[in-house]
Amino acid sequence: MLTPKTSVVSLFLFYSLLDDLNLIMIQKYEMSIVVKDQIRTIIEELKSLRSFLEDMEVQKHPELEGFLIQTSDIAYEVLYILTSYAPVWYLNLRLPQVMEKIKLIRLALEKLNKYPTEKVSSQDEKPLEDIVVDFHADANRIAGMLKDFENSSQKAPFIEEDISVGLDDEANEITEILLGNQKEQQIISIWGMPGLGKTTLAKKIFSDDRIVQHFHIRISCVISQTYDKKNTLIAILTSMSSLERDELSQLDEDTLGGKLYQSLCGEEIRYIIILDDIWEDVWSDLHRYFPENQSGSRILFTTRFQKIGFQASDKSIVRNLRFLTNDEYWKLLQIKVFQDVPCPLELVDIGKKIARNCDGLPLAVVVIAAVLANMKKNKTKWEEVAVSLSSYISNDNSCMKILELSYSYLPMHLKPCFLYFGAFKEDREIPVQKLISLWVAEGFVEKVKQKNSNSVSYGYLTDLISRGLVQVGKRRSNGGVKTCYVHYLLHEMCLTIAEKDNFMKVIKG
Repeated sequence: MLTPKTSVVSLFLFYSLLDDLNLIMIQKYEMSIVVKDQIRTIIEELKSLRSFLEDMEVQKHPELEGFLIQTSDIAYEVLYILTSYAPVWYLNLRLPQVMEKIKLIRLALEKLNKYPTEKVSSQDEKPLEDIVVDFHADANRIAGMLKDFENSSQKAPFIEEDISVGLDDEANEITEILLGNQKEQQIISIWGMPGLGKTTLAKKIFSDDRIVQHFHIRISCVISQTYDKKNTLIAILTSMSSLERDELSQLDEDTLGGKLYQSLCGEEIRYIIILDDIWEDVWSDLHRYFPENQSGSRILFTTRFQKIGFQASDKSIVRNLRFLTNDEYWKLLQIKVFQDVPCPLELVDIGKKIARNCDGLPLAVVVIAAVLANMKKNKTKWEEVAVSLSSYISNDNSCMKILELSYSYLPMHLKPCFLYFGAFKEDREIPVQKLISLWVAEGFVEKVKQKNSNSVSYGYLTDLISRGLVQVGKRRSNGGVKTCYVHYLLHEMCLTIAEKDNFMKVIKG
């Protein structure tokens, strides 16, 4: 559940909060007329700040977030007053104090935006830093760079998330093993550190035409650290049959396992199962449901741990996924930023430097490339990104810091939408309709004339996908996104930032 005092804010959250205050005011029949008038005045004053804040957003002003935090805090304070049933004497003391806070914010906004300053008494004068959040120097630099983002309607074109570079040789070699003549069931394990491209490689193999034609049944299932046996069995069964999840959820684990075994049993059935992000003890828990029918069936693991493949079978083939070369990193970055257009010569050297600084991980290249794709493509701006990257990779956990840098570059309205992915289980595909309905309910989505909220929300989602932060799970027949998910490293980042900024707290049970 979202917490009220969060530093993850947007204009839409602020507007939604003001709407809530208006609705509560309508329902407060027992409140005295005098108090109601004071609160109405406060709400109107908060609304009057909108034009200042909207101008700052258009200008990508680095201090917008600080002012939004201040104004949202006041709105939450009014919400508390409205719902606390405080006595009249307390309200008569508190409400004028709230009004004074709004005056001070207005004064600071007018000074900052160089608007004509209202006549304010000397006792109201306070240093600007008492009103505006004191940003760290690094945060100021990053926020300043946000000015160079294009309007959301001019974002970089949609970039398919499954573009792979440097994996063709590995994919072909593993595919040849899977297509081999060995009749007994065979296990192949691909291991490597997070963000190296194991899932991308597995997807590439899974969709290879030779694999599609060779195997009668193909199943792909994400396991992850939050492994749940029953949910895993349900996911596998729904992926290979017309059975509905609701129907299967009524069955116990033994019955589900029996159904899976019977579906794969038979001398003529040749199946391939891809278990993505497998952890310890999972295979020992599941292997009994995959019959060894001597028909050339295959099990493909992706895992973060070398030993898991060896533990699964003494005949397992264990492959360590290599790091990309510097040339491959540069090629990947070019594809993500420019697609089929050549990189301008003035950006080649600095682009190669940025690619090298991505901690050796394709995931880091992808998210930083998305940052570059959504800002002006000139040498000065790219050098600023390179400097930011250099300062981040000096940290021990440089990969996570690089991912956090990509979050810092998000437009303000996308930040709460992205962090909300932390509320879902790691590596789970999320139905898009469910996701955008929740975004709307939480007040994350702008109200746009002649556009329904679902349409605006879907635009937010495609923007996050184009930035490499969200991946497509399944598509609809018309090409639209049916399900989506975030990489487990990005999921971890969502939880970290959400808790740090008091956006939400996920309780694991």
